[in-house]
Amino acid sequence: MESIRVAAVQMTSGQDVAENLDRAREAIAEAAAMGADWVALPENFAYLRGEGTGFPCAQSLEGEIVGFLRERARQHSVYVLGGSFPEQAP
Repeated sequence: MESIRVAAVQMTSGQDVAENLDRAREAIAEAAAMGADWVALPENFAYLRGEGTGFPCAQSLEGEIVGFLRERARQHSVYVLGGSFPEQAP
């Protein structure tokens, strides 16, 4: 049986998507450099809303957040689990 190495990322996200993606970018790169095959990001890794607020950054599956995950996976030759993120309703 072949084994895999999984990295579980811990990070505190806020309401700034770009800042959150920068943190995730660094964490994915570090995990890949340490030999991870899979990198698991936490729930709400891209955006953590405040109580009583909506999701102004909700995106389609062709949006920036999924594109970010796809590119990091390709760049580092790892599988990336994106936790969760706000998806725009059709």
